[in-house]
Formats: sequence, C-alpha cells, structure tokens
Amino acid sequence: MIADELDCTTASIFNLFPTKKDLFDELISNTSAPAFEFRDRLRALRLAPSEALFKSLFEETLILNEAPVAFIAIYALPELRHPDFGHARKQRKKLVSHYENIIRAGIGGGEFAECDPHWMAEQMIQLVETCIMAGDQFSIASRKQRALETARFGLRGLLNDPDKLDQIEQKCAQIDITHNAPEVRGA
Repeated sequence: MIADELDCTTASIFNLFPTKKDLFDELISNTSAPAFEFRDRLRALRLAPSEALFKSLFEETLILNEAPVAFIAIYALPELRHPDFGHARKQRKKLVSHYENIIRAGIGGGEFAECDPHWMAEQMIQLVETCIMAGDQFSIASRKQRALETARFGLRGLLNDPDKLDQIEQKCAQIDITHNAPEVRGA
C-alpha cells in the first residue's frame, strides 16, 4: 500500500526499510520530533510547573485533535506495545518523562498535591491520547475548546489550589509558542 501510494515498487521500500520495524521506527521518529522541539522551547521559558503542564496538555491535545488521521493512526498501532519495537517504546518513554519532570517539580515546589509522578505522567499522556480514540465525534465543542477542557481537567487534578486554574490558563494564553505537526503526505 505504501509503494502504491508513493508510485514506486515494493523493492524500493524494502531497500530503504528492510523490515517493518525499521519503517515503524522512522515513522515514530518523524511524528514525535515536533513534540520534542516544542518541549525544548517550552523548557527554555522556565515556566512554573503548573503553567508548563497546562501549556503542554493544551498544545499536545490540540495538535492531535487537528492532525490528519494518517498522523494519529501511527500511535494506535498495536506494535507500539510489542517489545521488538524498542525504539518506539523509548520515544514514548521520552514523551512521558516530560510530564513526569513537570509533575516532580510541581510537587517539590508545593504547586501540586503529593502523588506518584510517573503514574500521573502516564495518565497525562493517556489523557492527551484520548482524542485519538474519540476522533471527531464531539462536534459540539471546537477542537480548541476540547484542548482547553483537557488541559483544565489534567491540571485541576494536581493543583493544591484549584482556584488558581483560571489565572494559569490566562497566563498560558499569552505564551506564544505552539506545537506543530509533522508533514504527512497524502493526508
């Protein structure tokens, strides 16, 4: 199917990617690169953990809500859970560690309630990934509204003072960095 889409031979694909694993690793690297770039720019701002968490949840949910199906379908492939696909598993672990570092800093600084940071980081990733499974069935709310609701929900559960949520959201709206999706041909 890939060869047909690219109007080339199957042998050409196998020349570049000898195995399905090699192809999958390249797809994961390509699709996760913008997330890592966004996170680097976000870290450089040295935001409070609550602001970094809100902005991360919002931007990552928004990008997955706006991404073409071909982009988000990669993350739903069952191979991502298979031990032979270690590169993909490492990339996902890096995605989770971003949230874990923010949560640890928030706990240490007193912004967030005591919790298991690794478990909560995994929950944040799954919260963001919810839009992959939900698709566009929630047409009542805009994609931006769904991203805001996701960020509010995720942060509210950790804040020691949930009354600060509106203030955090307003401050994050002023942060002028966004998460960009990789280019996906044929999407």
